Amino acid sequence: MILYAQNWSKVDRPGGITMPHYYISISFMLILTSLGFLTKFIKKISYKYFFIFALLLIIYSLSLYIPTPPHAFWAPTTPWNYLTEKKIYEIIKSTKLKDNFNIANLAYYDTPAVVIKYFMKRDYYQINYEDYYQNKYLFVISENDKYKINQSYEISTFSPHKILNQWKINNKFNMFLLERINK
Repeated sequence: MILYAQNWSKVDRPGGITMPHYYISISFMLILTSLGFLTKFIKKISYKYFFIFALLLIIYSLSLYIPTPPHAFWAPTTPWNYLTEKKIYEIIKSTKLKDNFNIANLAYYDTPAVVIKYFMKRDYYQINYEDYYQNKYLFVISENDKYKINQSYEISTFSPHKILNQWKINNKFNMFLLERINK
């Protein structure tokens, strides 16, 4: 605490940016000091009840101030979550394509569709997971048909093509099955 008092102008200078993480060690020391003084009173009350009360207080305060976003901290877009990825995998599995295809996920910043490819590797799909240029089919997950204007490598290497099928994934995203047209 003496170091904080000596260097206070570096920790919290007037008109500067306050660095809250500097206060963590100070608050920890103050909590320990105050708990030391409170031990005389806590001995009268069972430690178990004090611990339960403190835990409930922490859980209650966290529930008030930490709102859960619609995507539940899982993906940077909405509506998108693990169940959506699983649904897409089930659709791909139902097409009975076993090889010569790949997936491009344009829903958010996961163009190679690593979660869906994880399901595929788990179930022993024998495709070239990195090659988008040699495949006959490509599953594209996109907002409506915006994949047509997307300049990602996965889409730009897959042309010319035609749409074989389309699935509605949720109220924002669709999945398209494209077939490469040989030149």
